[in-house]
Amino acid sequence: MTTKVEFVIPALDKLAERLGTTSEYLWGVLLKQAPIYAATTMLEVLLIAVVVYFYIKFFKRVHDWFEDPVASGVTLTFASIFMVGLVLAAFMSISGIIVALLNPEYWALKQVLSALKIK
Repeated sequence: MTTKVEFVIPALDKLAERLGTTSEYLWGVLLKQAPIYAATTMLEVLLIAVVVYFYIKFFKRVHDWFEDPVASGVTLTFASIFMVGLVLAAFMSISGIIVALLNPEYWALKQVLSALKIK
């Protein structure tokens, strides 16, 4: 029985051959990309936190902007659903940040496996 890693090495070699480089170089590029991925994802999470902060800060003011209470209720409902989605996305990204920073080899292997559609 072939393990995932045994399948990845030949696939990485084929990809490197297509790109005109070596699999070692591709692996090194992936390892260098891990902290960059973590930093950009962390910035995205911080941006989501800022958006949520301002949403909470201005939550009560929305009622003053609309004369119709139903319109303000509908607006707040859709905005709240959107905010919940943003918060869930932020929480789901945190594990990727931690893995990319603390274990870049595992992150790189996950990237290769996902590119090859292996689960």
